[in-house]
Amino acid sequence: MGTSTLGARPTMRPNRNLFSLSLLLMKIQGLETPSHATLKLVSFVWKYWMLYTALHFVMVCLLGVTIGDNPYYLKLETCSGMIAGMSMVYRHFVLAFNRKEVHRLMDRINALVDDVVSVYGEETIAPWEKMCCGIMILSTCVVSFTTIPAYAYSYLKFYTDGEVTAPYEVYMPFERDAAHIHHVVIFQMLSFLDQAITLIVSNTFIGTIVVIVSGVTEKIAKRYKEINRNNFHTLKVTTNWHSEIIKIVEDTNALLGSAIMVDCLLSVVHISVSGYLLVKVGFESGTNLHKYIFLNLLCVTIPSYFCLCGHIISVGRDKLHEAVYQNEWYELTPSDRKTLILPTWMADKGLSLHFKKAVEFNLPTYLAIIKQSYSLIAMLKLMDG
Repeated sequence: MGTSTLGARPTMRPNRNLFSLSLLLMKIQGLETPSHATLKLVSFVWKYWMLYTALHFVMVCLLGVTIGDNPYYLKLETCSGMIAGMSMVYRHFVLAFNRKEVHRLMDRINALVDDVVSVYGEETIAPWEKMCCGIMILSTCVVSFTTIPAYAYSYLKFYTDGEVTAPYEVYMPFERDAAHIHHVVIFQMLSFLDQAITLIVSNTFIGTIVVIVSGVTEKIAKRYKEINRNNFHTLKVTTNWHSEIIKIVEDTNALLGSAIMVDCLLSVVHISVSGYLLVKVGFESGTNLHKYIFLNLLCVTIPSYFCLCGHIISVGRDKLHEAVYQNEWYELTPSDRKTLILPTWMADKGLSLHFKKAVEFNLPTYLAIIKQSYSLIAMLKLMDG
């Protein structure tokens, strides 16, 4: 595919698709319309299960907080769980309602990858594919290792000792009967799968975007550095790649910026509550220590992922800015030097994950989230006396 496709939405399917893992996960979760009749039925059931469990989860949490007879710390845990569920549901429907935009963004990125590979060869794409696969595996492991032990611990305590360690899961009257505990476990594990797959789908999707943007940015920087009077003709293609990368990142911000912003805002509360439960309740009673450790790790990890992705993109932006000046521009003709004004301006334009240019998601933002969460933990401890 030639460079003429850059700067416009691709009109044909690219030769390769680095989002195959993301598309597979989206089909599993019902965000894609399968072609087979049986898969369509499974997708239909899954969508309504997602909506039902989300509403059930919120309603049970509200009942547990407003009329429940649970201790103060269990009410806080209930609120924390409800916030986590709301965050995952919002991510799910952002991708579901913007399905066409998701595909356009994928095609646009893959078309750019085709163009880069046509210059640097097929071996260019191999490390990107491995890293995209690694992101899915890492995200799956993080969710499994931090959440499943917490669920398992809660049900073990309830089933063996009758201790209610997670009120929003065993709050309703029929669920308090030990005879129904197996049905409760099955229901809650299916509900957990909704949120877990949403987390893995969204992380794999945005992680794939960041891998490709970062990889292509390195190629662009390399070409900028190699510009001299003998190969100045490559500047036009390099500038086209640079322009397309900027548009791809802006499309990503338009599609996912609100979801990341909501997640970061809710994470401040989520980290605060889980941190308070860990330092206040966990070490005092000892019964909930392990569960709160796992929950706090998950709460801290979720916003760090998006901020790390944004930081990787911003690092690439800085490299591009330096690369524009690291070539043999002083040997170019005056007219050719003027041509470098455009890439210089584009390098200053910047690449970053942000929400309406008001908040940039990077490591300083993550540190601000942790700092604010620590302040709220101190306030909760003060209120508790």
